[in-house]
Amino acid sequence: MKLHKFIGLLGAALFISAMTGCSDDDSVTPLDKSDMIVDDATYSSLTFRWGKVDGARQYSYQFAKSGSSTILETGLTKDNHITFTGLDHDTEYTLTVLAYAAVNSDHTTSEPIVLSARTTDLTTLESPQPAWSREANTVIVQWQAVDGARDYSYTLTDADGNEIDSGSTYDTSVNFTQFATGQYTFSLVAQTTQEGYRNSAPAQISIDFTREREELWRTAGKYTSALLNDTWDATLVAYDDNSYTLLSWYGTDGYNLEFSIDQTDANDMFRLGSEYTYDSATDTYSVPTGLTSPASVGVQASGNRCAMEGNAGKGSVVLAVSSGSSSGTDRFVWGVSIEDFIGEWNLSAGMLDAYDSSYDEYYTSTVTVSLGSEPNTLVIPLPNYYGYVLGSSTIVVDLDSMTFTMQPFSFGNNTWILSGADSSTTPITGTISANKIEFSGFQAWNDGWDYLSSDSYITYTR
Repeated sequence: MKLHKFIGLLGAALFISAMTGCSDDDSVTPLDKSDMIVDDATYSSLTFRWGKVDGARQYSYQFAKSGSSTILETGLTKDNHITFTGLDHDTEYTLTVLAYAAVNSDHTTSEPIVLSARTTDLTTLESPQPAWSREANTVIVQWQAVDGARDYSYTLTDADGNEIDSGSTYDTSVNFTQFATGQYTFSLVAQTTQEGYRNSAPAQISIDFTREREELWRTAGKYTSALLNDTWDATLVAYDDNSYTLLSWYGTDGYNLEFSIDQTDANDMFRLGSEYTYDSATDTYSVPTGLTSPASVGVQASGNRCAMEGNAGKGSVVLAVSSGSSSGTDRFVWGVSIEDFIGEWNLSAGMLDAYDSSYDEYYTSTVTVSLGSEPNTLVIPLPNYYGYVLGSSTIVVDLDSMTFTMQPFSFGNNTWILSGADSSTTPITGTISANKIEFSGFQAWNDGWDYLSSDSYITYTR
């Protein structure tokens, strides 16, 4: 329809010019044709300008994408310039302009002025330049801020192209915790919503990562040697990769027993480190002791002759050992059971007022800790507070982590609540060992108000 409208406008102008602009004796000549230029081009607009044509009353125009039969706009203007907006970036358009003579003029329409021009492309953001570092088993990827970027999208894939993590951030760094050994690719794109700009091209870096094992817990215990007929103190360290170190296993500093648990072979759960000499005929590992005699001890790992059980709280390691013609079973034993906490403890508490130090209250007493009615629970007497006899409460003990939890405790006709420091419904937590039971942060609440300072403490020792 726009094309028809343009042609109709042109035809009407020519007809009027022919009928009223001259007589049969008049000589009618076309108006001069001017040059046209692109005065300004952006990613979404074009401004065309042409020279004024003497005798021209107005100009008609037709605007379209180059190579397209679809007319985007037609019209008439008395100006010698026009601007089109809302255009596609990096796209060529064509403008056709005709100069019209005035009515009764001795001139007719000019020849078409035609010019094609292209909008500019969007500006691509610079690609960020990521680099990675590590803190223990945490990988940290950082980069400098990119001008014009709103945020950054990232993807982490493994060596097989499987996506490990992805997301976006307004920061200029991202952390990945608990990285596993392997090769990874990190891809980063700077993103923008700024007009006239597009997101950056992806920037990629390779991450070749070897995991460092992290200590989970360590415990002291007694090592008994069948070959030496002796017992001494030793320490076992557990790591997050199912490996363990028995420090100074035969009593000499620097001579440790390294082993790991093979979860894939139930018949050979106890595997020693590959750094030890191995005799495949006897399936025996030779492990140095640091002693003159025996300088090394053979440890036979097959047939479940070596084993380990327990956790941070309590357990044992059993080793089938030999040296020359002698053989036997070594044992390392550590930890406690829930029954080990039964008995008398020295209770010491400092209930320190958060608002008035003159009301600080200290409490000491010898108390008896007993078993609770549920597994791994203990009943512990609590200190007095502002004349209130708190009585006893039950704690749930986690022997793996050697910690405990106690639910909020009501006292004083249930108007007071002893609970965790965050709120009156937060459980109290603490740590427990063979010789110490210690509350972590706790609080006394009454009618929604907190009354204790962070220096308050409740501790049991023996």
